Amino acid sequence: MVNEIGTQAGKIWNFLEANGETSLTALGSGTKLTPSQIDRALGWLAREGKINLRRDNRKQLVSLVS
Repeated sequence: MVNEIGTQAGKIWNFLEANGETSLTALGSGTKLTPSQIDRALGWLAREGKINLRRDNRKQLVSLVS
């Protein structure tokens, strides 16, 4: 399971590197990961200090730390 989460975190990292800040909805569409996979992978990346999370009105946005 841990290896799967790491792989999913890598997919998100690559997507954000190519596309920049994005909504969680677009992240799901772009990576084809399920909401629970996205949650686990974002938790992994957040714990490592690799992403920024912010809310813009109703959207939750994620980006890589610069």
